[in-house]
Amino acid sequence: SPLGNCVFKDGEIEEHTHHGSMGNYECLIRRFNKEDLTIVILTNQKNQNVFELSDLIISILSKD
Repeated sequence: SPLGNCVFKDGEIEEHTHHGSMGNYECLIRRFNKEDLTIVILTNQKNQNVFELSDLIISILSKD
């Protein structure tokens, strides 16, 4: 993937992730095609925890 990282399963993109930071800013975009779900996290406090935050959002949304 030219921008970010892709996870493939059975020849199809399962997840596309793009992370970036500059100065004190940090962002993360994660797209899950099968679930039709996109998570965007933007912050001006670079705590290097955006992946953990997105995992927490996913776990909350996947609860029945």
